[in-house]
Formats: sequence, structure tokens, C-alpha cells
Amino acid sequence: MTTVAEQIVTAVHPADQLDAGLIDEWRQLEARSRLGNACLSPEFLVPAMRHLEPDARPWVARAELGEGHGRLVGIATFTRSGPTAKIPFPHLRLFETKHTYINGFLLDQEHAAAALEALLQAVFAHQGWRLGLYVNLLQTESDCYRLLTAQEVPFHWEEFINLPRAIVKPVPDFVEKHLPSRLKADLRRKWKRLGELGKPEWRFVHSNPEIAGALENLLHLENMGWKGEGGSSLLSSSAEAQFFRELTAGFAQRDKVFILELCLDGVAISSQSVFLSGNGAFLFKLGWNPEYRPFGPGALNAVELAQRLQEMGKELVVLDSCATTGSWFERYWRESYSLVSGFIVPRGLGSGAVSSLKALYKLKRKLVERWQRDSEED
Repeated sequence: MTTVAEQIVTAVHPADQLDAGLIDEWRQLEARSRLGNACLSPEFLVPAMRHLEPDARPWVARAELGEGHGRLVGIATFTRSGPTAKIPFPHLRLFETKHTYINGFLLDQEHAAAALEALLQAVFAHQGWRLGLYVNLLQTESDCYRLLTAQEVPFHWEEFINLPRAIVKPVPDFVEKHLPSRLKADLRRKWKRLGELGKPEWRFVHSNPEIAGALENLLHLENMGWKGEGGSSLLSSSAEAQFFRELTAGFAQRDKVFILELCLDGVAISSQSVFLSGNGAFLFKLGWNPEYRPFGPGALNAVELAQRLQEMGKELVVLDSCATTGSWFERYWRESYSLVSGFIVPRGLGSGAVSSLKALYKLKRKLVERWQRDSEED
């Protein structure tokens, strides 16, 4: 009797060889993953590869259960990288962009261990490339992290960085149960002051015909203020704006996007978009009119999103802020999970060297932090 692992077939090919059939199977795999990840969805990765990193030449590794177009049980995209500050020698890394907020392997929860082992074997066997795979922003609650750290696959994991990420879990009456009295009072005060200027109201957009207009409102608001002035907004780059439009349209076709707008007299002054993947929700981009900054439109919007998480889907278990550590979200979204970065090598092949590399990396970080403190004191 053959095991599941023996029935898994792998293939590695350039990402530009994706076809409609594989993309459809990819979507089904995303729905079967335990936590989901909007940044690993084909709706994210396909436009990201096309518009954000057109010269990256990523590869796709896929694992299928059964010969000849069997059930897709795992998929990953990766690229080659030259030496970096973290890894001072050529290596592989999971494909990522400036808008990748969580990374990893997309795995069928029923066959996660066998799929991950097969994918890693395929990646390392690709053209004899065995120098290691760098993984950035891996969720510690994912099957991938659990399997690597429990040594359930024959690969060595060396962790470099562990950072908290603000999240919300579905609870009834989020404000009353999770926010301290001073914050609740501050939010009520902001809403009251906003009401003195006009009629504030929420517009929760989900239906596909309305998404396009709400998307343009969000792009416009995100372009206002320092982001637009500094050239870091999505509209500052035609490629990034097109990526975001295609990303949103793709999720909208599957009814997997929500946009929450705070409006004043019918005009949006704050907006945030949320994409659904598996049983997770992921906040992706926000913007507000800086004229209304004293009224906290971003904070009001973030708290309202937390209140409405259960409206987005009864199966959802988490809303990820996709924000950096130390962001203002942490003031309102007080739960967190961790994201880690690390290096994977076949067990026994350079594991000791990778551990030494981690020690050197930590020493370098300490020296940089000390230099920065000394510079500030001077």
C-alpha cells in the first residue's frame, strides 16, 4: 500500500507558464488551506509578477496528489537571489514584493506535511540548487511553520527574526469588550466632533458593481497627504496602481473583497480594503483625507472594521492588519500573532553554517542598534 507522500508528484516551471486550469486549481487549494493567505492567492501573485517585479523571473513549484493533473495539494513561487545583508551568498528565496505582507507555502490542510516536504525537495532539486531557501514574513500559526519547527520534514529551519503583527479575532461588540475606557471616550468624542461638520456615515461595499468606484475612492485618498507628496502612494506608480486594480478585480469576481468607507455628507474621507482568503481576512491599503486628521478617520475606520469582522464571513477566525510592528494599529487592535523570517536547508547540509550565520546576523543587528544609539546621543 502506497503512502500519501509516495503518491505526490511535483513539477517546477517558470511562472509565465501558468495556465487557466492551474490557476483555477490554485484558487481551490487556497480555499482548502487552513488559515489562508491573500498574498499567496493567484489573484495577488499573478498581477504582482506582471506589474511589480516584471524582471524577477520567478518559478512555480507545485505538488499534486496523483499522476496526470491530480489534486493540487501545495504550491510555492520562488526566485534566485544574489548575496544580501542577511544571506551573504547566492540562495533561493520565496517570491515577494514591497506589497507582500505575509509569505509562505500554500498547503492543503489535509496533506500539509507531505505537500511541504515534496515542494521543498522539488525546489532544492531544481537545477541542482541546494544552497538554501530564505523565507520572509512566515506566519507562526501556519502549517508550514509548525511542520518546520516540529522537524516533521527533513529540512533544517533557522529562524532570524520574530516580530508581532496586530490582529483582530471575531468577537461580538469589539469596542465594549476590547478597548479601554479612555479610548472609547476618545472615539466617541471624535465621532461627535465629526458630526458637527456634517452627517458621518459608513458605507460597506461588497457587491461587485460598486467595488470599482470604491476602489478609485481608496486610491484617491491614499494618494493624499505625505504619501502622494513623497511618491510612495499607489497612484504615484502606474504599475502599482494597475496591480492594485487587477488584485481588487480578481478578488471581487470571487466575492472576496470588502471596502469600508467613512463618508461625510456622502463623500468618502477614509477608506480601507479587506481581502478574504481561506478563513482569514487581510487589510490591504488604507487612506484618508488629511484635512480630517484631527477627527481620527483612520482610527475610526479601523475600529469599525473590527466591529464588522463577523459580517464578512462566519468562517473567519482572524483579521490581519498587514501593518508593521509598532504601527498605530496596535493601539486599537491589541491582539497579535508573530511573523518570522528564516532560512531552510536540507537537514545535515550546512545546518551548522546556517546557525553560525544567524549568530553573525544577530551580532550585526546589535552593532547597528548600538551605533544608532550612540549617534542619537551625540
